[in-house]
Amino acid sequence: MKQTILTTALICFSLLGFAQNESIDNHDNYVSLLVDNSVLPSQKTNDILFIFRESLLEEDKKTIFLNKDWNDGYIITYKNEKHKFPVRYNVTNNEMQILYKDKTKALYPEKVKGVRFDNTVFVSSSFIKNSEMYNGFFELLSSGKMITLLLRYETNIPSATNEATNQKVIKDYYIKYEDAPAEKIDLKKKTILKLFKKQGNKINDFIQKNKIDFKRKSDLTKLFDYYNSL
Repeated sequence: MKQTILTTALICFSLLGFAQNESIDNHDNYVSLLVDNSVLPSQKTNDILFIFRESLLEEDKKTIFLNKDWNDGYIITYKNEKHKFPVRYNVTNNEMQILYKDKTKALYPEKVKGVRFDNTVFVSSSFIKNSEMYNGFFELLSSGKMITLLLRYETNIPSATNEATNQKVIKDYYIKYEDAPAEKIDLKKKTILKLFKKQGNKINDFIQKNKIDFKRKSDLTKLFDYYNSL
């Protein structure tokens, strides 16, 4: 299933260029840099130092990761430079972490276009939460000229406290139009159909024919891929 999502993501990545005041347009060079492992990563150390900071909190038994073990990852900056680092995502602290000189660092989402690791593609984007604007990393599920579907991983415990009590991973789905901030969506059929109102009949038929479950990541990805293909 991960491979299917990755394939969709890589095909669609040419339409993504998440940045402050940057629209979604073609980034063919970006795609080739991210996918082609034979391309040597950039060795511009001075530039590397500006894309990360110190990690917020030390790792302990309370910390939740999407992938606790480090995975070889590729990072693309807004200068279209490619860097290879061990990567993991710290859900508790909302950090995309890299291992730099045996020390854990956290990438600035404002300075990184995307990250690929463990057969998954993440992109950075501004987003709205509780009427406030933030920047963060999202798993890329589907993208096209029409709309982009993103998945945000967080915990129910504020990252500043790192408390263990009933801590669990929360998955929120977001949509993004061109250069607008990503916005959280309600996973109900009525809400989803409003997003696709211009193709309402086709989308409704697709939902029924494919028995789309709005709570399943694979089904949502399939639905948005279909809409973006129309």
